[in-house]
Amino acid sequence: MEHIEEDDSEHERLPDDDKFCTLTMAEILERQGMKKDAMKIYQALLKKGGQNGLLIQERMDKLSGHSLRSNEDRKKDFINWINKLQNPRK
Repeated sequence: MEHIEEDDSEHERLPDDDKFCTLTMAEILERQGMKKDAMKIYQALLKKGGQNGLLIQERMDKLSGHSLRSNEDRKKDFINWINKLQNPRK
């Protein structure tokens, strides 16, 4: 009987289809312990830009073991975000 070894690298591949690269998918992968895959999605989402940049960066920091941002930094970021919403560039 022939023994077939599983290829772990295939497990870490993400689909090329962009519709699977969502914040929800990254959260699911993270909860399932698939941290490398979650990190890849977070990185792809950061490259796209958008309104979840701070949240994504915090989750990436958490996954990579870096310390989380201070509450004061979060407060400043929140105030900046509110100011941008109130004064959008034309």
